[in-house]
Amino acid sequence: MILKIKRGKEIRNVKVRPEYNKAVGQARIGFVYGSEPDPVSIRQAFDRATGFAWRVTRESASRIAKIFDSRERSEIHGIVGVSDVGHDAVGLGLAPALTFLAVISLSLGVINLFPFLPLDGGHIFWGLIEKLRGRRVSLRTMELASVVGFALVAILFVIGLSNDLGALTGEGFNVH
Repeated sequence: MILKIKRGKEIRNVKVRPEYNKAVGQARIGFVYGSEPDPVSIRQAFDRATGFAWRVTRESASRIAKIFDSRERSEIHGIVGVSDVGHDAVGLGLAPALTFLAVISLSLGVINLFPFLPLDGGHIFWGLIEKLRGRRVSLRTMELASVVGFALVAILFVIGLSNDLGALTGEGFNVH
């Protein structure tokens, strides 16, 4: 099979041989990157890094926002799933391992900024509310907000644990 690859204005023909993968039930073609990365300027590196950070931020926030969709919910994992992916990333080399750590750190940072107590974003949110109002928010209101925030964090934990158990046992318990 001949695969046409376009790089800039140049078109290359590459001969490939798909291999059948029993796990997915179809033939697949694998790719590896060359050993030499394309040289980039500082500006290009900055643009790539900020673009990547923005995609991770947007995806992390949107994944939580789609928690009521069963397909999207199945993509949320807890520490077991994260550890499994981390193990795979470390096995691929230093660059994928560092990228994985960056993605996890940024995703956790985004989640931590959600405006629910006990998360840091909740403290920022209520601090801003008090600043705008010019007076303190009642302790009762803060307690209710904390219960809601803690419940949302607990729901995320249960969904992640359920998906992790499902991946480990092939079953798990269904949170649909």
